Amino acid sequence: MVCQHLQKTKKFTKKGYGIIMTIGEKITRLRNSENISQEQLAEKLSVSRQTVSKWEMNQSYPKIEKIIELCDLFKITTDELLQDNIKIKEITHTSS
Repeated sequence: MVCQHLQKTKKFTKKGYGIIMTIGEKITRLRNSENISQEQLAEKLSVSRQTVSKWEMNQSYPKIEKIIELCDLFKITTDELLQDNIKIKEITHTSS
């Protein structure tokens, strides 16, 4: 069952108003920051494009091994992907 707080995109935090992103929103943002399509990401992770689409729409979540692969691919930590209190700018990856 999906936790309700993962479905919210905005909420008040102790430090003020912040944008909370779901895992799906983070995957979408990271993928777009690298200018790769859902199909290209799917190929890199050996999953279907439909699977990536379901992750991005929060209809399902990646298995733990795919979470690790995603983090390696986008050069982020699992905390950055999984914790819902990470701000947008903190997960935006820029290519070198």
